[in-house]
Amino acid sequence: ELYSSYPRPMCDCLMNFLGTHDTPRILTLLGTPEPDAVRTNEECAHASLSPGERELALRRLCQALTLLYTAYGVPSVFYGDEAGLEGYHDPFCRRPYPWGREEPALIRTFSFLGALRKEHACYARGDFRILSHDAHTLIFERSTPDCRILTAANLGSSPLRLADRGPWERLTPDGPVPFSTADTAAQSPSVPTGSETAVCQGEPAVPPDCVWLLRDISRRGTSAT
Repeated sequence: ELYSSYPRPMCDCLMNFLGTHDTPRILTLLGTPEPDAVRTNEECAHASLSPGERELALRRLCQALTLLYTAYGVPSVFYGDEAGLEGYHDPFCRRPYPWGREEPALIRTFSFLGALRKEHACYARGDFRILSHDAHTLIFERSTPDCRILTAANLGSSPLRLADRGPWERLTPDGPVPFSTADTAAQSPSVPTGSETAVCQGEPAVPPDCVWLLRDISRRGTSAT
């Protein structure tokens, strides 16, 4: 409803972001069970995520970035989020960039998603359409006549079946992976957004706690440039 209520050029140039200099670092928000409002400034100055909390936050952030980079509008990044900076409210969210100590998983994900937007025309001038959604899942597509890519997010506890059988290929940092009803359950190189291949009763399905990008290989994609 929001997308259809505004002129298309305005939607195409919306500034979308997950974090800014006025908010706690998105990685901290995704990993901590305790808001900064219950901490003193002294505690905020020295607080950091535990290894387990950081691992969870990294996974969640990579999933959120996949949604950010593939929805309509322009993805915008607050410096340091791509490197894995943590921090509570201002000024703890404005620490210097951690040169030489960047988080490899995030650098890899940001690089992949940036290249994806550059390569596929549907992210520059494609239509946006939500195909299905509920409390734990969301599927939307970006499409032009010769390029169509689904973003399928499954944060539920069971596989998310796709009504459209494709043919699809899954887009990953390691390259495209065939994804069809002929697939058998297998493990491919893992990426933070989840990379397991899944089939559910003859229908392609996205495993729990994964966000996948699926390109319709019946359409020949063109460059966004």
